[in-house]
Amino acid sequence: MTKIKQLTGLLLILIAIFVGAWTVQDNPASQAVILFGFSLPELPLGVWLLAAFLVGGVLCFVASWPSLFQSAYRLRRLKRQLENCAAEIDSLKAQMKSASQPQAKIGIQSKSAKN
Repeated sequence: MTKIKQLTGLLLILIAIFVGAWTVQDNPASQAVILFGFSLPELPLGVWLLAAFLVGGVLCFVASWPSLFQSAYRLRRLKRQLENCAAEIDSLKAQMKSASQPQAKIGIQSKSAKN
């Protein structure tokens, strides 16, 4: 299964590289971009498009970190709670086993048994 995931990931990376090269080739017009008052180098429009997609992907990844950390914290907390519940179940089972075992009968013997 791991090999299939690796091959799928490699295939997706190769497709992304191919689409990126194709985008740059189809948009060869050079364009100077001014960002926040700073003049950036003159690059083909395809490169600017790819850079915009890349920056957007990285920003989405960074924006998802808080929820990822929250999910990881919740998972750890629930695992701890599950372990505590399992330990409690084991102790209750042990109590039930000891309660269901026959107890030694200590009682008063009848007068006829003594004779």
